[in-house]
Amino acid sequence: MSENRLEAKVSLSWVTEVSILAVLASLFILLVITSTLQKSPTVDEPLHLFAGYSYLKWGDYWVNPEHPPMAKMLAALPLLAFEIKDPRPLNTPDDKLPQSITGDPPAVRVAQGMLFVQNDADTLFFWAKLPMIAVAVLLGCFVYVWSKELFGAQAAIAAAFFYALDPNILAHSAVVHTDLPFTAWFFIGSYFFWRTLNYRGWKNLFLRLSALAWPLSPNIPFRSFCSRGACSGSFQSGFGDRKVTTRPQAHRSGAGPEAAL
Repeated sequence: MSENRLEAKVSLSWVTEVSILAVLASLFILLVITSTLQKSPTVDEPLHLFAGYSYLKWGDYWVNPEHPPMAKMLAALPLLAFEIKDPRPLNTPDDKLPQSITGDPPAVRVAQGMLFVQNDADTLFFWAKLPMIAVAVLLGCFVYVWSKELFGAQAAIAAAFFYALDPNILAHSAVVHTDLPFTAWFFIGSYFFWRTLNYRGWKNLFLRLSALAWPLSPNIPFRSFCSRGACSGSFQSGFGDRKVTTRPQAHRSGAGPEAAL
């Protein structure tokens, strides 16, 4: 009888925890979307979105080569479902943009023409921002998960609360740029690497997940290439011949959500 009561209590606690997280996630998405509808795109967004669309639609990577294409392609992915008027000049060979318009000043003019003149900019930008918001929600989920493993459920809910209402996160979550996606992938990779250090071994699932997430982060902004050295150095220093069979205490881990953010 007492075991049934204990199971019911645990189940209720889990339901309460999930309910609070669902409310926070809904509030976060509502705040981001409603604020986005009241703002015009930033100066970089038309070029980033046009670049991502050209990568996906025409396989042309000449536009905006300052950053790797991953974040821009993710934002432009919903645009493939729309009948967008082609901004390229007529008789363009091999579905490629002429190199005369691939530099930033000409490409900016073509991007502005495609998004603001030839098509409905409000609709295109709304759908392009949704993948960015999804990445921000994913990052918030891992902030909660890592905080819970370190400090417990109550601290994790507090961390998720501060994340969901942080003005800096809210301001950047719907912008078509590379900053938040890089933060998300590097944070997720750091979390799985932290788990790997708790369960050392090259056959560890967490090692494979961190090896998957960390290499994605340099594919977003060029300035994150410095993270490759940090990642490789951490892998080399984090592994030795000794195997750890017990998890270290939270205060000995030396890493946490607040350190990555």
